[in-house]
Amino acid sequence: MKLFVVALILFSIVAPLHGEMYICCDGHDGFKICSSPEPTLDAQVWDLNPRLAICNRLHEQDHLDKLPKLCPTACVDKPKGYKKLTQFLTKKELVTLECQAYSREIQCLKGTNIGIPMQIQVIINQLEAHATKVYGCDFTQRDGVPHGSQ
Repeated sequence: MKLFVVALILFSIVAPLHGEMYICCDGHDGFKICSSPEPTLDAQVWDLNPRLAICNRLHEQDHLDKLPKLCPTACVDKPKGYKKLTQFLTKKELVTLECQAYSREIQCLKGTNIGIPMQIQVIINQLEAHATKVYGCDFTQRDGVPHGSQ
């Protein structure tokens, strides 16, 4: 419990939540986690249960950890907030990147004991359905990446 409180405090200091989180350029040739200024449904849900935001931030952190290796020059000479980064990835790289990030977020949610378990399972089911439909993720695999995509 103490670890969660520390993580929540750090999260609120490092990344105040306004809306949808995504990866963008930092204006200095690097990457950072950004959030849209407009409140979103996600933000409203996260306000009700900040642990959901922590798991979503892990999804974005997964991207932040991998993008500099996959496309190191994507943010060179790009303005702060530039977010059209998927154009620098192959389809295979994008699928792998997203499936691994969704897998990390879902594992985080499964590891939390928050709210009514059924509510969390509904969110997990929605994330899995979205990631499977859009990216072809396979959550029977440990990292969510479909066979033949790595």
